[in-house]
Amino acid sequence: MNAALREARLVFDLDPFHATFDSQLTVADAVARKCKLWRGLCATHVTLDANVSSLMGQCAYDVAAVFEEAISNAVRHGKALNTWIQVCRDGNEIIVEVLDDGLGPAGGRANAGFGIYSSLTGGNFSLNELNESPGSQLVARLTIS
Repeated sequence: MNAALREARLVFDLDPFHATFDSQLTVADAVARKCKLWRGLCATHVTLDANVSSLMGQCAYDVAAVFEEAISNAVRHGKALNTWIQVCRDGNEIIVEVLDDGLGPAGGRANAGFGIYSSLTGGNFSLNELNESPGSQLVARLTIS
């Protein structure tokens, strides 16, 4: 799967986000870039609150990093075809909730993605199996500095 993703990015001329990060990039733009990376591999259905979409800088980078890791895990490990992502603000936190229609988390085993979530959220994230259908739910809370 990783080789197929690299090939798709080359064929469609999709730059990895971290190579082209711009401190003036908004959350809305960063999320749009991430959606473009996964087009054709996984449908991303995004709800982005207006009070988050115009935030820039490190905030946009952090949201995009959680977004990318969540979609990547849903596709690579869960074989998801769809993700539903909501990004909203609660006080000084940005909450990123990701649902997918994949196989669900593999027993919550720690992997590299957990390290990414942990470093970005200070450990304030959860990954759970969906109760009523196959898939998983990730909720990550990012503190706005």
